[in-house]
Amino acid sequence: YYFGIAWEDEELGGEENLAVRQAISLAIDRERINEEVYDNARVSATGVTPPGIPGFEEGLCEYCEYDMERAKELVEEWGKADSMTPIKVQFNLGGGHEEVATIVEEGLTEAGLKAEQTPLEGETYFDEMKNEGGCHLCRAGWIWDYPSYYNGMNSMFTSSSIDGDNLGRYSNEEFDAKVAEAASTADEDERAELWVEAETILLEDMGVIPINWYTNQIVYSDRVEDLVANALQAVNYPEMSLAG
Repeated sequence: YYFGIAWEDEELGGEENLAVRQAISLAIDRERINEEVYDNARVSATGVTPPGIPGFEEGLCEYCEYDMERAKELVEEWGKADSMTPIKVQFNLGGGHEEVATIVEEGLTEAGLKAEQTPLEGETYFDEMKNEGGCHLCRAGWIWDYPSYYNGMNSMFTSSSIDGDNLGRYSNEEFDAKVAEAASTADEDERAELWVEAETILLEDMGVIPINWYTNQIVYSDRVEDLVANALQAVNYPEMSLAG
């Protein structure tokens, strides 16, 4: 669960606006979101790639911990808060995201930024976000199709995925090159190191604002035997059985 951020926007994107992206991330109270919205059922994200993916490393995002005082300092350092266009906190209606958007808006406002919730129709939301200029600070999510770093890094953040799942239109040649190198590396340990390096570039740019990692909640009878979930929390139903 994350927010894409408009890389091509004059007030949010590029190296010159790094401080405000860092401030946005620091101003979001992820633990409050988890407690008030999800009843502590999720895990606050310390990066993009979740536990369970080979090569996962904890704590890659330096600016993903709540720190309002530092956020305010960065807004001051950025120096554009008085003249800025309000940040549109965009989310799709019907998905239960209103409370999250409220907490995000409150955090940005307290940090000294202008922000406004922008709810959009769920049926057309992601099509709108994929368009040029669609995503400003837009809520999104990703569930890995298979346990590979490639599935997230390549699909969501490379330049080639702009107009697709790269909603914020993040673009960095160094990141693209690192993804390509990792994808073509056969040695497992070396490949894992390259993926971590790629994600580190993305997070040093704050090209995305991670919020939390999804967790599955399953209710089942104590008669169910051999209920086993894999690292991505998918249940292998054929192995399950029901005790007599």
